[in-house]
Amino acid sequence: MSIQPKKPLNILQKMLDREVVVRLKSNIEYHGKMVNVDIYMNMILDGTKEFNGGQQVASYGTVIIRGNNVLFVGFKNSSGI
Repeated sequence: MSIQPKKPLNILQKMLDREVVVRLKSNIEYHGKMVNVDIYMNMILDGTKEFNGGQQVASYGTVIIRGNNVLFVGFKNSSGI
Protein backbone atom coordinates (compact mmCIF):
# COMPACT_ATOMS: atom_id res chain seq x y z
CA MET A 1 0.00 0.00 0.00
CA SER A 2 1.48 3.36 -1.03
CA ILE A 3 0.80 6.57 0.82
CA GLN A 4 0.11 9.65 -1.27
CA PRO A 5 2.03 12.74 -0.13
CA LYS A 6 -0.19 15.71 0.72
CA LYS A 7 0.36 18.94 -1.14
CA PRO A 8 0.45 22.05 1.07
CA LEU A 9 -1.73 24.11 -1.28
CA ASN A 10 -4.46 21.44 -1.31
CA ILE A 11 -4.47 21.39 2.49
CA LEU A 12 -4.73 25.20 2.64
CA GLN A 13 -7.61 25.24 0.17
CA LYS A 14 -9.52 22.70 2.25
CA MET A 15 -9.07 24.91 5.32
CA LEU A 16 -10.71 28.04 3.89
CA ASP A 17 -13.05 29.89 6.25
CA ARG A 18 -11.17 28.62 9.33
CA GLU A 19 -9.13 30.52 11.88
CA VAL A 20 -5.40 30.43 11.15
CA VAL A 21 -2.11 31.69 12.52
CA VAL A 22 0.35 32.89 9.88
CA ARG A 23 3.92 33.54 11.00
CA LEU A 24 6.09 35.59 8.68
CA LYS A 25 9.84 35.26 8.24
CA SER A 26 10.11 38.46 10.31
CA ASN A 27 8.51 36.54 13.26
CA ILE A 28 5.37 38.70 13.15
CA GLU A 29 2.17 36.66 13.42
CA TYR A 30 -1.26 37.33 11.97
CA HIS A 31 -4.33 35.60 13.40
CA GLY A 32 -7.55 35.65 11.40
CA LYS A 33 -10.01 33.77 9.22
CA MET A 34 -8.46 32.65 5.92
CA VAL A 35 -10.95 33.52 3.18
CA ASN A 36 -8.79 32.92 0.10
CA VAL A 37 -5.47 31.41 -1.00
CA ASP A 38 -3.92 31.21 -4.47
CA ILE A 39 -1.33 29.01 -6.21
CA TYR A 40 1.49 31.20 -4.85
CA MET A 41 0.14 30.73 -1.31
CA ASN A 42 -0.82 34.41 -1.10
CA MET A 43 -3.57 34.59 1.52
CA ILE A 44 -6.43 36.88 2.43
CA LEU A 45 -7.39 36.98 6.11
CA ASP A 46 -10.45 38.66 7.64
CA GLY A 47 -10.75 39.91 11.22
CA THR A 48 -6.98 39.95 11.46
CA LYS A 49 -4.91 40.66 14.56
CA GLU A 50 -1.16 41.29 14.45
CA PHE A 51 1.11 39.85 17.15
CA ASN A 52 4.77 40.56 17.82
CA GLY A 53 6.59 38.70 20.58
CA GLY A 54 3.31 37.15 21.72
CA GLN A 55 1.70 40.55 22.32
CA GLN A 56 -1.12 41.90 20.18
CA VAL A 57 0.06 45.12 18.56
CA ALA A 58 -2.72 45.88 16.05
CA SER A 59 -6.15 44.84 14.84
CA TYR A 60 -7.17 45.00 11.17
CA GLY A 61 -10.10 44.05 9.00
CA THR A 62 -8.92 42.38 5.81
CA VAL A 63 -5.22 41.66 5.25
CA ILE A 64 -3.42 40.28 2.19
CA ILE A 65 -0.28 38.30 2.96
CA ARG A 66 2.22 37.58 0.22
CA GLY A 67 3.13 33.89 0.13
CA ASN A 68 6.90 34.34 -0.14
CA ASN A 69 6.92 36.08 3.29
CA VAL A 70 5.27 33.16 5.09
CA LEU A 71 7.30 30.97 7.43
CA PHE A 72 4.39 28.72 8.42
CA VAL A 73 0.61 28.50 8.66
CA GLY A 74 -1.09 26.89 11.66
CA PHE A 75 -4.75 26.13 12.09
CA LYS A 76 -6.63 26.88 15.29
CA ASN A 77 -8.91 24.17 16.62
CA SER A 78 -12.18 24.83 18.43
CA SER A 79 -10.35 25.47 21.73
CA GLY A 80 -8.38 28.30 20.13
CA ILE A 81 -5.02 26.52 19.90
